[in-house]
Amino acid sequence: PELGSGITGDQIYLSIGSARLVAKDYPAAIEAFRKALTYTPASVEANSRLAFALYSSGDVEAAVSQLRKAAELNPSDAETQVQLAELSFRIKDYDGAWKAVAKTRELGGQLADAFLEKLRRESGRNQ
Repeated sequence: PELGSGITGDQIYLSIGSARLVAKDYPAAIEAFRKALTYTPASVEANSRLAFALYSSGDVEAAVSQLRKAAELNPSDAETQVQLAELSFRIKDYDGAWKAVAKTRELGGQLADAFLEKLRRESGRNQ
């Protein structure tokens, strides 16, 4: 719904969340992004920003879950796939990381060679 000035509630909460991220007030950022999602649950931007806030707060598993949702909403976004590969790797979800690597490559995205080498070494695979 639009507020008086033509600004929607989700836009306000995205702005608040982004400002709270800059201030490193992660709990407030998480709360704001969750409120934005009450207006537009299918917002890739709100889901991605919430994932970043969760990651920044140290909740990597929740960040991965939120980033998966963003990737489902926008499956053609290579950058989201790169982030998903890296965060999946951090929680030792190597299958998830390799799946995101494959999707990134399919979309023409770029992955750092150093990341791929670490993934190969720690997962015991050479894909």
